[in-house]
Amino acid sequence: MPKQAGNSIATAFDLGTVDASIKISEDTISNTDSLGYYRFNITENSKLNIKLSGLSQNVDLFLLNVDGSQVVAQSAVGGNVDENIIQNLKAGSYYFYVRGGGTGTSYKIETSAISLGPIPADNAGENIDKARDLGTLSSTIVSFNDFVGDFNGLSQDSEDYYKFVLSENSTINLKLSGLTQNASLSLLNSDGSQFVQRSLNSGNADETINLNLKAGTYYIRVDRYGIGTTYKLEASAVSLGAIPVDNAGENFDKARDLGTLSSTVVSVNDFVGDFNGLSQDYSDYYRFVLSENSTVDLKLSGLSENADLYLYNSDGSRVLQRSEQLGNVDETISLNLKADSYYVLVTGYGNGTNYKLEASAVSLGAIPADNTGENIDKAKDLGTLSSTVVSFNDFVGNFNGLSQDSYDYYKFVLSENSTINLKLSGLTQNADLILYNSNGSQVLQRSTQSGNVDETICGNFNAGTSVITQAR
Repeated sequence: MPKQAGNSIATAFDLGTVDASIKISEDTISNTDSLGYYRFNITENSKLNIKLSGLSQNVDLFLLNVDGSQVVAQSAVGGNVDENIIQNLKAGSYYFYVRGGGTGTSYKIETSAISLGPIPADNAGENIDKARDLGTLSSTIVSFNDFVGDFNGLSQDSEDYYKFVLSENSTINLKLSGLTQNASLSLLNSDGSQFVQRSLNSGNADETINLNLKAGTYYIRVDRYGIGTTYKLEASAVSLGAIPVDNAGENFDKARDLGTLSSTVVSVNDFVGDFNGLSQDYSDYYRFVLSENSTVDLKLSGLSENADLYLYNSDGSRVLQRSEQLGNVDETISLNLKADSYYVLVTGYGNGTNYKLEASAVSLGAIPADNTGENIDKAKDLGTLSSTVVSFNDFVGNFNGLSQDSYDYYKFVLSENSTINLKLSGLTQNADLILYNSNGSQVLQRSTQSGNVDETICGNFNAGTSVITQAR
């Protein structure tokens, strides 16, 4: 059989267009003419199969690129074993050659090419600067189909980039589905320099990202290193609303001033805690003034999550009362306080909550002056008693938790033997009346009626006897 193949690229034998049908050619080489070059064409991206068989001596098979300058693949098995090259190629014209290694041999060439289809267009950008713009996300799902990774060794598109805008703080939902190979989904910050969150499931499982984000610009990256995959990317966003303004102060120095409390309820609405992971405001401070001794009432209501309520003294160094109910139960504080300035603290934990703080104060009046002595040495002097009634008005006991005056002492003198009449009246609570000897060492008589009943003492005493009476 005469040789058909040429000895160089320039004289290569043209096999024409190779397609899915197997084309068979026969040729021969000799020990003096040991090279045979062939040229062929494929009209679309294909998996090429070249098989060399029917050998009586060893030959090697080499596939060259479009201009014949570079070996793309080779088969050099040894002996008279069949040589075979299977290679994915882009559409175009290529070369291969057969090289003998000793005495000549005839051989059969079988060629075929199975279409791989066109290289997928990269509709997403290959980097941040070329990212595909998804526009402003909303609750309407935006969906795109694309390909990422290695396309049969013919093209490499390892990363696809997308860009989107949030016009307001939102929960974003990203989903990567329809995968035939593993791929990863990443969310990047506004300049693409930092990962915000990634989804790295194994295999061809769907990848998802659900995250709360502030208004701004963000990037999505789809990665695939290795065999490529088609995918479907879905993106949407649900508004979270604006981050609540902190109308209360963040510490004692910046406490919001509620002014001077009165019986008219002062009401403020605010937010405390974590706002969807976008901002943290765990402490809200308020300040108020009491112009007179008052009963202060504080109420924290409208809670969706747990929050607590604290009342502090005038410099914030001491908690006077606290309300720490569990859950979203209302918190209340009611306490009698002296005229002064005070602080209120509202604290939140974890998920934030809106709240309504109500504050009011009802006057208790001035702390009664202690017009009598608080002990025997300071007893109020009633002078020398006579038939003329001596009368005094005063206060004894605890005044709304603001002052404690448990004992009032009086002393008097008898200028002659006399019958003494003592009466304690006008009581709103229980009080007792006790009569002591001249130095207070001995009780001479006492009246200890229960409740707010009048207390009376009546007895005969010698002139010159100085006695002391005590009310409590």
